[in-house]
Amino acid sequence: MSWTWQYNNITSATTTVVGPANTELKTITINKGVAAATITVYDNTAASGNKIATIAADSPGNFIYGVRCKVGLTIVTSGATDITVNYA
Repeated sequence: MSWTWQYNNITSATTTVVGPANTELKTITINKGVAAATITVYDNTAASGNKIATIAADSPGNFIYGVRCKVGLTIVTSGATDITVNYA
């Protein structure tokens, strides 16, 4: 199977289902941080279940994962950050 990288740019406090089962989370880039904001990453198609990470989103940065999500990939942002999620 050939994997093509895709992206999702998230710019508000929201819950975003990025992909279904077997989605591979490549990277999360914080383009614009917000003080006291967080990014929570779940291996699920909802904002619950197996948590992959909780990231403090107060300053720009790049986070590399390279993990395959068995159930799905959901991102929860607590502030109006500007992040880009790369996945396949």
